Order: sequence, then structure tokens, then C-alpha cells
Amino acid sequence: MEQSHYRTYTSVDLSAIRHNFHTVKSRLQPGCKILSVVKADGYGHGAVEVAKTLRDSDYFGVACIDEAIELRENGIETPILILGYTSPKEARLLVRWSLTQCAFEKEYLYQLQQALQPEQKLKIHLKIDTGMSRLGFYAHDEDSIAETAEEIASLIGETPSLEYEGIFTHFTSSDEPNLPHTKEQFACFLQVLKALEQRGVTFPLRHCANSGATLSFPETHLDMVRPGILLYGYAPAPEGEKFGFKPALELKAYVAQIHHVKAGDTVSYNRAFRAERPMDVATVCIGYGDGLHRALSGAPVLINGRKTKILGRICMDQCVIDVTGIPANAGDTVTFIGASGTETVSAADLADYADTIHYEILCSIGKRIPRIYHEK
Repeated sequence: MEQSHYRTYTSVDLSAIRHNFHTVKSRLQPGCKILSVVKADGYGHGAVEVAKTLRDSDYFGVACIDEAIELRENGIETPILILGYTSPKEARLLVRWSLTQCAFEKEYLYQLQQALQPEQKLKIHLKIDTGMSRLGFYAHDEDSIAETAEEIASLIGETPSLEYEGIFTHFTSSDEPNLPHTKEQFACFLQVLKALEQRGVTFPLRHCANSGATLSFPETHLDMVRPGILLYGYAPAPEGEKFGFKPALELKAYVAQIHHVKAGDTVSYNRAFRAERPMDVATVCIGYGDGLHRALSGAPVLINGRKTKILGRICMDQCVIDVTGIPANAGDTVTFIGASGTETVSAADLADYADTIHYEILCSIGKRIPRIYHEK
């Protein structure tokens, strides 16, 4: 399909993603591996194309088995870690596709073991809960650390079909480098590792550094880091912007109609916006059905090198913007994320407006919006 036939589209710069990967790599000690996180369709950028671009990754991280199989079906042979839950009923499918599964409690490991044939082997990375209280073997304090280490050590001998390749934890607040919690969690994780070593248990891959920790806590890099948002050009905290990461995605849509409204006229559903003066407005072919949250009503957008804003409620498939005093015509391009002339709007700008995070803005971009890939 020709780009001119689209109603809305994203433009993804693969060279920017490659640049961001090498920027991460430049901050690591030799031998430290990179697990590139491509879950949620590569944070909205398209997981398959991102993975093909980042073939130098040592691992890929996804949220679920469906995301992993999609990569395998598209020729990605790099090891893949499923960071979330997979039903033990799918254990043989994990083996068939050469996938690595996160495991987080004793009963789950027993269920995986029971689901496998004796000759089958499934790679496992154990997840340790050092403070996230989400998934993982509980290890928040000295007593629970000792109990968890003892439990894991006994499990390994009872589950011969499981290959314990890795162990990891996840930080709650590494995007806030001035707070102590990341260092406290890391200390707990190191204590778990020490307690396991005392019981004769070690792992080839120890990892805990997400994007924030990769930038701000180099002591946490260990054997492998897990960058996510960094690969797509955004730092998890403002302090990271100085490292030169390049946003890779632009989100654009076309104007369907320009029309004039009089003072007192209302725009869109529930008459949420009322014109106080005569205005020119443009109807644009993008809405919350495409991932443009209703919370972004009033947010900044760009058209023909000028910054303006969304008026009234965002609809499922369309929205309306103010083009008063801006030369504009049907068919013109409106930029929701990216650059137009010298003006820019980033996913972080939209996130600030909607009181959310740039992760959510990017991951919300809908499947019906085509991704157009290019290199600079």
C-alpha cells in the first residue's frame, strides 16, 4: 500500500534503534551481555523489525509465549526469555520453540517438570522478588532470603528436566537514582546469590539492570542488562537525556477536512469545547481506536511546522485540531509524535500532558496503524 493511502501511520527509524543499542553497549564492561526487551510489539515499534535490527543482542525479552513464537516464526534464532507467566500446559511448546521461561515459585517449577518428557530440557531463569511484590521468590529481608535460597537449592535437584541458566530480579525505582531503594534491592539480590553459592548453586546469567539501572547503577550490570525504553530513544528519567538516545518513532495522520466554526459553536462529543471566537479547525484521521488516548484532548500537535492543540474530545477514529491562522488544507500531515519544521513533540511530552509515562504512550499505538520502516 502506498503511504499516501494511509489515514495515519508511524515512521520508525531503524538506524536510531541501532544507535541506541550501541549507546547502551558503550556503557557496559566487556563481556556483559544485552537482553533487548521487545515485548508489547517492541514498545509499539514492531517487535519483528526491531529484533531483526538488533540481531547483535545476546537475548530478547518478551512478555508471553505468543510474542516469542512470533519472533521465531519470523526467523529470529537469538535466545528469548519470556518474562511473564506461561501455563505449564505449554511447557512442551516452550521446548519446541527453544524458549527460556521465567519461573517464580516452587509449585510452578514442579508443574513445568511434570509437563515435560524425560528427554526434554527447558531453560529457566529464576525470578527473585526483592521488593517489587509482583512475580518472584520472596526475598525482602534476611530471613526470607535464607528460606528462598534453601528452597531453590532443593528444587534444582528435584527438577532434572529444567536447566537453570539464569537468575534475576526487577527494580521498582531505578528511574529515581537519588532514592535508596534500588541499592537496597540489589543488596538483597546479592545476598540471595551468596546464600545460593554457599549451597553450591550458581547461575551462568545473573541480571537485574533495567533501563534506569543500566544508566544510573553500573554496579548492577552483572552478567547481563535488560534495556527496554532506552532502545526506542527515551530515557526512563530526565537525567538520561544527556546520553544521546534518539527517539525512533514518529506518529502522523492526515487532515480530512478544514472547516470554520463561529463563536459559540462546540466541537466534538459532549460539547466539551466551545469556541470563544471564530476559528478554523481541522478534522484529523486518528482517534482513541488508534491509541490516541482521550486524556490527550488539549495536547500539543504539529502541522506545517507550527504547534497547535487538539480541541474537544478525541473520538474513536478522528480528532479535531485548531488551525486558526495556520495555512492548512485537506491532505496535510499532522504530527502527534515527531518533528515538523523546527518544532517537535515527543512521547514524553504527550505523557506529561496525560499524566502518564512515555512507555504507555508508545505501547498504546494500535495495530491498525501501519509501521513504515526506514534507515537514515
